[in-house]
Formats: sequence, C-alpha cells, structure tokens
Amino acid sequence: MQCVGTPHPKLLPMPKATTNLTGENSPKKRSFMRLLLFVIGGAVVGYLYYRFVGCRSGACPISSNPFISTGYGALMGFIMGRA
Repeated sequence: MQCVGTPHPKLLPMPKATTNLTGENSPKKRSFMRLLLFVIGGAVVGYLYYRFVGCRSGACPISSNPFISTGYGALMGFIMGRA
C-alpha cells in the first residue's frame, strides 16, 4: 500500500546523465585538451626561440640547445595551461 502523495515509481523522473556516452564535452577532457594544447604550443614557441633567437656560442644555457629550449617552452606552456 502506498502513502497518499507519493508518486507511482514508474512516474518518477529519470535522473539526468552526467556525461554523454562519448564523453565529448566532459570537463576533464576539455581541461586535458586545453593543457595539451598549451604544452604543445609552448614546445613550438621554445623551438622557434632556439631557431630564430638562439645563442650560437653555446654560452646560453636555454637557447643553445634545441632540446632544452623546447622542453623549457613546454614547461612554460604547462604552467600557463594550469593557470
């Protein structure tokens, strides 16, 4: 026997889904993609800094090596992407 005022169980509204099946617009995926874009963009900027501004003598610790300048740019992109 049901109490007066409670709806029938079949008439209760369905709970809303928190994410869709593909997960396209989930906040975690968007924040990860944003961070990934910042890291890749920072790495590209770091390499371009080495290529066009770089230090030819080898005395500059960041801009004398393409791997270091690319890694430094990626690190800066990571820091900026987390902000």
